[in-house]
Amino acid sequence: MKSSEALRIMTLIDDQDYEEDSKEIEWVLNKSFRGNGFAETLTAQLIRKAAAEGKSTVIECSPEQEATKHIAKKFGFTNAGFINGCDV
Repeated sequence: MKSSEALRIMTLIDDQDYEEDSKEIEWVLNKSFRGNGFAETLTAQLIRKAAAEGKSTVIECSPEQEATKHIAKKFGFTNAGFINGCDV
């Protein structure tokens, strides 16, 4: 995939320190590319990257983001609660 193609698909990919031993992972895909498995692929890669750094991963999302919650469950994340307006 060329960089220009990737930019059309993704508007944001991020992995930032959440706590000392964890990283928050996030992604935003352009609507026309949703439902093609890109978010699952990104999630897997960001989890591997965090693990290589010896860190666990956290996903925060608004309660309305059912697709994100579905992906989180698929990768074994559990709901830790509701913090700052987000499911964690």
